Amino acid sequence: MTHSHTPAPDEAMDDSGLPADPNTTGRLPGSSEPVVLPSATGETPSTPKPSAATPRPPYPKRSSKPKEPPSFLTGMMLGLLAGLLLSAIAAVVLFLEFREDVRTSQIRATEAEQRVTDLRDEVDTLRTDLSLLEARAEQVEALAPRLDALEQREAAMGTQVAAMGATVDSMGTEVQAMGETVGTMERSLGTLQARTQAFDAFLLGLRDLSLRANPLPESAVPADPTSPTLTIAPSSIRQGEAALITGAALDPSTRYDIALINELGEATLLGQVQSSSRGQLRFQLREQESTDITPALYTIALYPENDAEPVANGELRVTGR
Repeated sequence: MTHSHTPAPDEAMDDSGLPADPNTTGRLPGSSEPVVLPSATGETPSTPKPSAATPRPPYPKRSSKPKEPPSFLTGMMLGLLAGLLLSAIAAVVLFLEFREDVRTSQIRATEAEQRVTDLRDEVDTLRTDLSLLEARAEQVEALAPRLDALEQREAAMGTQVAAMGATVDSMGTEVQAMGETVGTMERSLGTLQARTQAFDAFLLGLRDLSLRANPLPESAVPADPTSPTLTIAPSSIRQGEAALITGAALDPSTRYDIALINELGEATLLGQVQSSSRGQLRFQLREQESTDITPALYTIALYPENDAEPVANGELRVTGR
């Protein structure tokens, strides 16, 4: 077969119709004269230069002959390369996604292992708590008989409390009755005390009459200072001593008045108490009452200042003037 060579549109043609050697010859635009190009050895052949007066021909137009389409083999190779490129890109993307999935799976596996460890610890703790609860349950079971005994005691105590309540009610009734009895006894004692005072006043009156009829000499006065007597000398009739027969204790911060009790139980202010010790009483007589005292045995009473109720009773013996 004979293959015809068709020059490319951009190849330069010489006058003989053959393609010119690109390393040696060429044509200037607008000129049909060949131009010698420098060779590879650097030698430049002498080429006549066009004169300045010669006009340049117009630039030849390139051939509009279309290029031949690529062959089937080239297209198949390009398609194969594109497929391989897409496959490589897809493989890389899948590999990256797979690696990310593996990393995520590893993180989840680590978290799962930590959760399993925590659950094991919780299970151990629950087992310990369960053991403690079982021990306590055994203790409660051991205490069950005691609890039953305590319940029985509580029931018995409830019965006893009810019985004691009934007893208290009956005792309250008895106490109320005793209160009424005590009130009756107090009224009886008050009546008896009034009668006793009246009788004492009567005896004192008789004694006073006896002493007035038969006065005692001064030598007959006992020397015992604790005896319930008072001696008033003619030169000093404003001071004296007397003994308390009741043994009452006097408050040092309280002022007391001393009074004479007559046969009718009436009190006459005699003076004011100055001091007391060992049951003895020292008092100051009132001046206006001192001249009215005659030798006799008197009953005296002590009154807190500005109070109408006596706190103690005693005797006063007056001898001489």
